[in-house]
Amino acid sequence: RPYLGLWRGLEARIERAVYYDLVELALEEAGEADTSLPIWSDGTCFRLDRIEDA
Repeated sequence: RPYLGLWRGLEARIERAVYYDLVELALEEAGEADTSLPIWSDGTCFRLDRIEDA
């Protein structure tokens, strides 16, 4: 299930269809050498990478 990290440790689950839309946008932004999936909003880059807990 895709989740977004929010402030103060909160997480929000997003619908799968919305996640796929975001991934499609990120793939359009990513170059061939880029290994991450960037989404740009108001000059800020957000990455759709999976973060593993240590």
